[in-house]
Amino acid sequence: MNKLLSIIILTAICSLVSGQQIAAIIEYTPAPGQFINTSTGSPSAAESLTNENGGLVSLGGYGGFIVLKLSESIENDPDNPYGVDFTIFGNALSFWSEPGIVEVMKDKNGNGQADETWYALAGSDHFFPGTIADYQISYTNPHSDVAEDVHWSDNQGVIGVIKKNVFQDQPYYPDPSVFPTIGKSKCEFTGRRISPVLDFSNPVQAVSHRRCFGYADNNIRIDPANPLPDNPYTAEIENSGGDGMDISWAIDETGEYIDLDEIDFIKIYTAVNADGGAIGEISTEISLVVDIEPAPRYPIPEKFIAIKGLPSKIIPEAYELEYSVFFRGRYKNDETVSWSVDGIHSYIDGNEYLLAEGEGKLILIATLDSDPTISTTISTEVYKPVDVSPFEKTNLEIYPNPVSVILTINQLVQGRIELISSQGKVVFSKETTRSVQQVNVSEYPSGIYLLRFTDKLRIESHKILIYK
Repeated sequence: MNKLLSIIILTAICSLVSGQQIAAIIEYTPAPGQFINTSTGSPSAAESLTNENGGLVSLGGYGGFIVLKLSESIENDPDNPYGVDFTIFGNALSFWSEPGIVEVMKDKNGNGQADETWYALAGSDHFFPGTIADYQISYTNPHSDVAEDVHWSDNQGVIGVIKKNVFQDQPYYPDPSVFPTIGKSKCEFTGRRISPVLDFSNPVQAVSHRRCFGYADNNIRIDPANPLPDNPYTAEIENSGGDGMDISWAIDETGEYIDLDEIDFIKIYTAVNADGGAIGEISTEISLVVDIEPAPRYPIPEKFIAIKGLPSKIIPEAYELEYSVFFRGRYKNDETVSWSVDGIHSYIDGNEYLLAEGEGKLILIATLDSDPTISTTISTEVYKPVDVSPFEKTNLEIYPNPVSVILTINQLVQGRIELISSQGKVVFSKETTRSVQQVNVSEYPSGIYLLRFTDKLRIESHKILIYK
């Protein structure tokens, strides 16, 4: 089932749910995306969230956001099941998560306006090394009456596009005459960006893996009328589904936890900048917010290890292992884990990089050093895809190799080029059409690098030697 079909189905069943807590839309400013300027990416779509049974709105690509005013204050109650104070429902699929960062505000001055301080709810990936705290992106309006790629650039030196597809033929850039806060030529968004976990090993079905907890549109929807939320610290979906939120996760701009007794406004924005191939860009969708009532026999887990995770299949190379340890939902920066790996020819080095080699199933276990009874396990499969081309059957012409200053890449088809160090760090990334790219490698340390090219059909890799 594709994303478009899931939206149609969700729209059809909205009349079956209740428990809505959204009273008004304070602001809706989407980023470009395949559903923007359609029935699910318009001001009327945003207003549909205020209906008694909710609605559905797309926030577009990274940074697109919506600000919600609640019908009544939601209290921070530790006696709520698993500490969950409210649940946000989107339209995530079992294989396709589109995480959105959630911020909250209390109406301290009682004027009914969202003019106080926003506090982010620190989800599982908030403190990962790969998360960017001050991410900025700029989208350029193609000024077209039909669908065209929307080009973007960010403050990490990366450029790319929100790709047009065969399903949506309207302009993807928000219409400035409809969205007054959108620039006519460019629009910019800032915030925290988390890394997606995308799996393209199956060319027929891309997968965007869910994050552990703390993000909107991250888990599938089951039954919003069920008064018992899911445990946000487990992968199982056994109750209402959706994404349970604990106000106690709120942190200030310095990263310190604060104690809010209640909230009156919620802001949600798309948290990742990623292309899902045939499914399109990752774009958070929102449908419903439900308040949760106390049920103290469902306690918050005392200790929990969140791991970034890996795709279900990975190719042999180096992967940085990212984790965070939480006590009763709050991050503990002084806790460490020990890693173990069960896999043929794969091991973990002293810098906490997984060096995946060989082929076959791989199991990773992170164990809390201060309490060995607490651990988290993930599994994946190391494989060598048949569509990784040998050099003589390549879509790329690469020279010189070895290289000391300028690496020239003649790209014969559209796709993404990435240059990856032996430690698994992406030092260069660019989405391009057919063209000749010249990459200055003079500032990169000497060593073996992986040049990886990805298009919709295959992955192609080449080893590059950089020397001084």
